[in-house]
Amino acid sequence: MKRRARAGGRPFSRHFGRLRNAAPLLAALLALGHAQAQPTPEPVPPHSTATPTPEASSPLSPEAQAAWEEAQQALQRQDWVQAELLLERTLMLSPEHAESLVQLALVLLHRGRIETAQALIAALEADPRTPPAQRARLAQLRTAAASPLPAAPDAPAHTTVQLGLGRSSNPLAVTSAREIRLTLPGGDLVAALNQRPEPASLATAEVSHQAANGTEWAAQLRRSSLAGTPTAWRLGALIPLAPGAPAPAGSPWALQLGAQYGLDGSGRSSLQLAHRCGLGANGGSAWLCGVGVFEENTGRRGWLARAVVARSDALPTASAQSVAALGWVEAEIVRHSAQPDLLRLGAQLSWQPAPAWQATAALQWQGDASGYSPLLAEGAPRRLLTSQVALRWHLPLATAGGRWTLQLATAQRRANLPLFAWREHNAQLLWQRTLRH
Repeated sequence: MKRRARAGGRPFSRHFGRLRNAAPLLAALLALGHAQAQPTPEPVPPHSTATPTPEASSPLSPEAQAAWEEAQQALQRQDWVQAELLLERTLMLSPEHAESLVQLALVLLHRGRIETAQALIAALEADPRTPPAQRARLAQLRTAAASPLPAAPDAPAHTTVQLGLGRSSNPLAVTSAREIRLTLPGGDLVAALNQRPEPASLATAEVSHQAANGTEWAAQLRRSSLAGTPTAWRLGALIPLAPGAPAPAGSPWALQLGAQYGLDGSGRSSLQLAHRCGLGANGGSAWLCGVGVFEENTGRRGWLARAVVARSDALPTASAQSVAALGWVEAEIVRHSAQPDLLRLGAQLSWQPAPAWQATAALQWQGDASGYSPLLAEGAPRRLLTSQVALRWHLPLATAGGRWTLQLATAQRRANLPLFAWREHNAQLLWQRTLRH
């Protein structure tokens, strides 16, 4: 019988597991040790505005700056796995960056690694050179870590600005069918479709903001080079009903508002009562549930209910990789309209093989509860399957404090009624900057 290798009377695998779980803490402590090994700075005069090291705003090398900016984007989208990897890389390149150390403790709390986070917080508070601003946040983190059901404090308020230029093969999502078959009492009639998909250039501008109390809002404008097309816009907001109040086991109830107007002239608005249930629990999973009302400018209106679940994990590979999954179900019950009720099911998978690359694939199925029109396939209900694949490359360029990204994407909708089938390809060059408040 083979025996397992033992160290100190315990299986080696247990020791390896403990070392792996403590890796972020070891990296942070090594960073602190490296910073303490530097020459002691001159005493700061009483009225000087200088900040003792380690500084949150200390200069970063270009490679460390790139990793830190990627980490801020990961924090914004709550991708805790990728944020941890990028913050550790920042600390490897710039061990004296105190803000990265504090953010790493925040990420560890979000991932449920309470003991590791507590040890890191204690080490930072014991370091006399930790700046006062970081000490105040460390006190909040220490309180959150000591609670029975720890919930990390709110992230710092920030605003993100994104500008984009691109080209689309079919920005209006026009069907690729050349003809349509109509079901009439006297027999079927085949009618030609004159509208064809037309390529066009696109320009987008988007601003989003997240406040420290959890309030979020976003606004987007989109313009096409096609003649006669309107300017598309989209507005959205998530407003906590008890802003600033701690959530005992999940996020508080909130109002979710949305309104949009498309390049094709379609408009829609909605109001939902939403609740983030199970946020931060079950190993990085989060739920968002909501019920509300909606109305479209075609006269279609009614009730809606939706549930979204998200999860982010690290892949068991030698390289730094992460995967995030998103799933949703949505139902719409129409009132005062002849249009049918519908059900949507969707899933999205995002894979980041390296900090500069991200691939995303999404799939959504939609089914109507009744026929869309008696003229189409004898009143058959619609069955739509929409797929999308996108690849993002974060370019090693920085302009005016923002990062550049190249995105290539393709989308296709298959349908049992050809009128609703289409295909589109696009390429975009995006510039994004996040401003911390």
